[in-house]
Amino acid sequence: MSGTLNHALLGRAETENAMYGVPRLRRRRIPRWLRIPIGLGFLALALLLIVGIATWRPATPPESLTGAHSEAIVVEVVDGDTLKVVPVTVDPSSAESQTVRILGIDTPETVDPEAPVECFGPEASSFLGAMLPPLTEVTLVTDPHQQDTDQYGRMLRHVVVGGDLVAERILAGGYGVRYEAASTDLDQRFIQAQEAAKEQRAGLWGSCFP
Repeated sequence: MSGTLNHALLGRAETENAMYGVPRLRRRRIPRWLRIPIGLGFLALALLLIVGIATWRPATPPESLTGAHSEAIVVEVVDGDTLKVVPVTVDPSSAESQTVRILGIDTPETVDPEAPVECFGPEASSFLGAMLPPLTEVTLVTDPHQQDTDQYGRMLRHVVVGGDLVAERILAGGYGVRYEAASTDLDQRFIQAQEAAKEQRAGLWGSCFP
């Protein structure tokens, strides 16, 4: 529509409104007392977006990790840092599961019959269970700094799901601590995730270390 035609139509509408007693629409102005709160709200939203962009990190493609890779299906979450899996090529309902101990982290104890349930242990188990429900497909990755299994016969692996490094998510949420005795090729990332959780008093850092 041309500018001249558009202007003519608007003029005709105003004339008709005046003829039939229709009041002209007025531009609503924001009350002065609302301007500062609204402005602060937009400023806070902008800051949140900036912080989100600054702290966002790309997903972790499994192929970017060193070590041998294998695909598996989650059968059960045992506790906050241990799960049972079967190879992706077999039927989970009939195959014997293998236990995986997630590398680089330690979560509060919940299943040791000789030890009490530790602070924030149930929350850590629930977090991992929500992230890795049964039949979830995961990528298991060995670490050149670690043995293949521990003294209990559990496979020692990094676990990746949907591009997320599970151990890093656990540390960032404050559901566990970095296992310093188990050096891995991802130590720096684990340290950064843990420090961020400590600063924010997230998870066990706010509940178990007042």
